Amino acid sequence: MLDGIKIVQSYIIAVFCTAIMFFLPTSCSINEGIRPCPQGIDLHFVFDYHLEGWSPDVNQNSSLQNFSNAFYPQVDCYVLYVYDENENLIATYSDLSKQVRSNHYHLTIDLPYGKYKIRAFGGAVCADKSFRPYRFSEGKLELLDVNVSHSLSDLYWQMDYNKKTMESDRLLHDFYYAYAIDSLPITETEVVVDGDMYKNHTLRFMRNTNAVHVVMQHISNGVGSDKSLQDVYLPVYAEDYVIRITDNNTLFDHANRLVHTGETVRDEITYYPWTTKNVVMYQEKGTNNDASVATADISISRLMADTEGRIQILNRVDGETLLDIPLSHLRLSKPAQFRKMSDQEYFDRQKFWNITFIRHSNELWSEATIIVNGWKVNLNEIDF
Repeated sequence: MLDGIKIVQSYIIAVFCTAIMFFLPTSCSINEGIRPCPQGIDLHFVFDYHLEGWSPDVNQNSSLQNFSNAFYPQVDCYVLYVYDENENLIATYSDLSKQVRSNHYHLTIDLPYGKYKIRAFGGAVCADKSFRPYRFSEGKLELLDVNVSHSLSDLYWQMDYNKKTMESDRLLHDFYYAYAIDSLPITETEVVVDGDMYKNHTLRFMRNTNAVHVVMQHISNGVGSDKSLQDVYLPVYAEDYVIRITDNNTLFDHANRLVHTGETVRDEITYYPWTTKNVVMYQEKGTNNDASVATADISISRLMADTEGRIQILNRVDGETLLDIPLSHLRLSKPAQFRKMSDQEYFDRQKFWNITFIRHSNELWSEATIIVNGWKVNLNEIDF
């Protein structure tokens, strides 16, 4: 009986001691002859500042917080800079390996006690990158070697384009900017390392590139086989037109603010399609007559709500301007579900802009109906 009591007592003491050890704070001390605890930050990457997957039928009442993290399937490389509290660069990290597209990817950085500022940019170090880091030197932009010591205020990013012609006709590699750490704006946030082990933080990204898909249709009233009036597509060929976008949105500072350099650098550039196509809607039986629509895909930098940029269609033969509307009025396509969203947030979340110009009968292209992402844009609301 006594032996049984001793066994129970020993078991209780063992459990009690284990519980105390479990709740005692862990520590690493050089005095104990072991390595110090690691310290620093553990960064996780999120890109949910988008509208992809949204449908007015499926997500009509959903919160914007429900958009999925698209960092792993979409961002294929990044560069990250660590600055001290005086905004001097102390470390650079980059990765363009396949591991970036892993759901479990994170970056662990060893840092001593202190306060730090972080800047990170997705798509910035890939082979076909479309933005590069710059700095101002004696009033002129020059490429910045980010591994060389510099201050945070020196860091600018500019889109690649033809500096002689001030044109771009390439498919831009998507470029991303880390706008927040956890839920706070990155420009107002310092990462503090003040204890042992790693502190977990989340970098939240937004996208700075847009895909504009333009469709030109010409529809006229016709008579069908049953003698009823029907819409008949008249042919429109992309080679007959110049479709372009003008804007001044290529240079941004470290806080992703658009920079206009005035006399130092000419800001406005012209974007041309990186591809055009004629898409046949139908072909008349027994003839070579087809009813085609013209399409063009243009890749552009970040859209600003106060942009003075414009989308234009010109006659390729004589250069006559057939249509000229402000880019800023793409905001008129904002669905009612997002009416509380600012225009700038809508522009930043939206990447794909499907713009259809429908010319009816003998109308001019300047009188065409405009459909943006499935929403009709009322020309009467546009100030030309």
